Amino acid sequence: MIDLEPKYITFDCYGTLTKFHMADMTREQYGHLLNGEGLEKLVAFPIVVDR
Repeated sequence: MIDLEPKYITFDCYGTLTKFHMADMTREQYGHLLNGEGLEKLVAFPIVVDR
């Protein structure tokens, strides 16, 4: 019996579907428009772990 019950299972071999690089792309696209603090505020998001 498995002690862990995942909410989802992915068959993403390369991690491209589950490891989005949204913050990196946002910095690349908007870095010239925002200062450091404003840019980091834009890409900041809470990490929620539901256990």
